Order: sequence, then structure tokens, then C-alpha cells
Amino acid sequence: MSEILGTQRDSYSGDVILQNLEMGTRDGFGHVAKGWLEQCQTFDQGLERLSAEQEKIEDITAPLKDWEPVISGGVFRLKYKDGRMFTPTEHCYTNFAYVGNMGYWALQSLTKPVLHTSKRDKTTGEKAVVYRRDSRDAEVLKDYVKVHMFQRDRVNMDKPRLWRTWNDGTLRALLSDRYTVINNLWYLELLKKLIPGGMLSHWGGDADTIYGNVLIPDTIREERDSDYGGMLHVGNSEIGIRRLLSRPSVFRAICLNGCIWDREDGKDLSKVHRGKKLDLTLLAEAIKSNLQSQIPLLGGGIDAMLATRSLVTGDTPLRNIFALVAKEQRFRRSDTEGVMKSFHIEEGILGPDARTAFGLQAALTRFGKTLGPEGQYHFDVLGGKIVKMGTTGWERLLKKAAMFDDSEVEEILAA
Repeated sequence: MSEILGTQRDSYSGDVILQNLEMGTRDGFGHVAKGWLEQCQTFDQGLERLSAEQEKIEDITAPLKDWEPVISGGVFRLKYKDGRMFTPTEHCYTNFAYVGNMGYWALQSLTKPVLHTSKRDKTTGEKAVVYRRDSRDAEVLKDYVKVHMFQRDRVNMDKPRLWRTWNDGTLRALLSDRYTVINNLWYLELLKKLIPGGMLSHWGGDADTIYGNVLIPDTIREERDSDYGGMLHVGNSEIGIRRLLSRPSVFRAICLNGCIWDREDGKDLSKVHRGKKLDLTLLAEAIKSNLQSQIPLLGGGIDAMLATRSLVTGDTPLRNIFALVAKEQRFRRSDTEGVMKSFHIEEGILGPDARTAFGLQAALTRFGKTLGPEGQYHFDVLGGKIVKMGTTGWERLLKKAAMFDDSEVEEILAA
């Protein structure tokens, strides 16, 4: 099929519980639920959308002396020497903090509304707004940035810098002249070449940053509750939000729960955007080599995830296990409630078999799909940690969870 993928399909027989689930028909993904396939994209679709998005971009290489902090329409902006004005994004403020040795919290506090510490909005459940920032805060912000970032005795005003702007008037990033942009279109084109027939799942991002999963065709295995396949979690940011990344993962075809697993021989690829000159040929070879080492391991990843079915909870109360995970991972209350709700869904699919390490990782990854891209990635990694721990690690987890008394459990779950 490609210079990386083989053509053999490795499958196991088994009874599928959800008989009424309509399966897809795309080559290589005939066992993936049709509803999920309809939400996936081909590489060509992803490239077309990304190309249209990137028409917004205009990169400017210019020193700080070509810019001026101003107030326009009661909003803080930066004015370029040609008269155009740009509003910094939240990520751009992190760049300002670095360049001007400013506190990011101070910058953020002057742009975000002031929230009540205890009262919550009755409709959304979010903290209630005490008041929103206005032109007075914008004036303070302008002076703060001007003093720290636009003074020759503090910052090099003549050094060329890379400014990422969009035609909607936003300033997306302020980057060093040593920063190397790894183009998202180039990366996606390369993945298309190396993984022909792959599908983009849970794909997100914008002109600057892309992330999601590439489903690997012909890796489906049939199991009693669903089908399982291999995929890669990939991502890249042209403005420093994340590195170029590729990590092995496996998915559950019935709902596309993902599980990013980690093994010594399946290390992820992570490339920092640094250095004035970047040899794209060498980078392409590094990506190809990484995929060649990862994709053959995906079958082992599926085996490892399915093996967690034998790791049962035994006499350890489920609430204790949820409390331990919530405490160690510093969950918000909404995270804990979401994971527990997802676990009840898994019980409906798996029955008593849900009371295993498999059920726990499935609940984590299922809940992750309800979050944004970073939250989804975080919970997929947590699911991978459950898979990786094995019998010894699982027994250790149960022992720690069993040590909680009821009052501790309730305190943690209510936090």
C-alpha cells in the first residue's frame, strides 16, 4: 500500500454486542462505525481546508521599532509602521511576557474579566462575572507593554523578529528570528504520502496549529464489544503552541475512544522549531523512520489494551479508584464527574467486564472526547498510562485506593 504500510490484516473473531451499529464502507475501515467515519476527513479534505485557512496568514519580519502600542476603539493593539493595527491573541501575550520580561499573569489579568470567587452563573455553571475589562484596563496594559517591551535600555529594538498576523486583524505570535516555521501543509502532505488511505479523526486546529489522529488502514481487529485499530496522534504548530509531534495510539472503532500508549520501542517523535535553517529533507526522513518503527507496534498496542480486561477491580470500591485517579491527576470536579459518567456508559456496553483496568481507561478516553484538543490529548495519555502499568502497577493502584476511608473519598470527589 505504501512505502511504510504492509497489506496484511490481522483479525480475531468475536461477538459484537451492538448489532444495530451501522459500519462504514471506506477501504480499510469497514468495521469502524459509519457515524464516526462521516466525521473523519480524507487527507485531501484536510489539505483543502487547511490551504483555505492559511490564506489568512501574513508573516512580517520586522524589529520592535517598527511597531507602536496604541489604544483603538477602547482596545489595546499594536500598530505597524504602515498604519495597520493588530489585536494580540492570548498566545501572543505569552510571547510578549518572554520578550519584555513581564509577568504573563499581569498581562492576562488586564484582558480577562474579573470573576466572582464563589458565585456561579445559573445557566452555565461557570463563575459569575463581577465586571469586564474596559478602556481603562487597556490604557494600563498599553503602558505596561510600552515600558517593558519598547525601551531601548531593556530590549533590542533593532533585532529582526517574526510576527505572525492574520487578515482578520489579529496578531497571533511574536517569535524569535531563530524560530523556524515548520509548515502545516508540508507536514500534512508528507503524512499523506507516507500513510496513503489514512483518515483524519478528531481533527482540529486552524491556520497556525493542527492536531488530531491519523487512522491507519487495515489494522482493524474484531472483538466482542467492538473493533480495534491503530492510529497515530499527530500535531504541529507554526507559532510555538506545540512541537511537531507523532505518537503511537490505538482506537476503539465503535466510538473512537483513543488510547495513547508508550513503549520503549515506540517512542514518539518531537521536533522543536529552532534554528535558522532547517533541512526539510532530513526532517522528512526522520518522520518516515519514526513511522516505520511505530506502525508495526500498533498491533502490540491493541494487544496491550485488550489485556487490561483481565485486570479486575476485585473488592476495591470503584469510588475509591476514581478518587485516587482524581487526586493524583488533580482533576477538576467536572473532570471527575465526567469520567464517572463515562464509566457508567461503559458498564452499559461491557457489563461486569467494565470493572477492570480496561473499563477505567475506556472511561478516561471516552470523557476526553468531550473536551477540547489539549484535554482530549491529556486524557488519551492517561488511558495509555493505565494500559502500560500492567499487573504489578494495577495491583499497586488498587492497594492505594483501598487505603482511603469513606470520608476521604467523598472529600476528594466533592473537591
